[in-house]
Amino acid sequence: MCYYTVQLLMHTCGHEKPSGRTKVDCGARRCKYSATHPESGCSNCVNTCRQWMLQPQSVSAGSSPTLCFHCAHARRYAT
Repeated sequence: MCYYTVQLLMHTCGHEKPSGRTKVDCGARRCKYSATHPESGCSNCVNTCRQWMLQPQSVSAGSSPTLCFHCAHARRYAT
């Protein structure tokens, strides 16, 4: 089944922020979300084809030398 990879950026506070996502195509003709699924001519798609994607998979996109927005905001107004 198709799924997305979600790139996560790690901040110095330890929080992660999504920085992008990429669709991974399973290549199955019977998967509604695959590029190989026929656009037309699939007369009974809801009963014969997979109608869902797998859960997104997280991958590291690196680290940031800064705090996340929420921690930076909290630090700014904590005094």
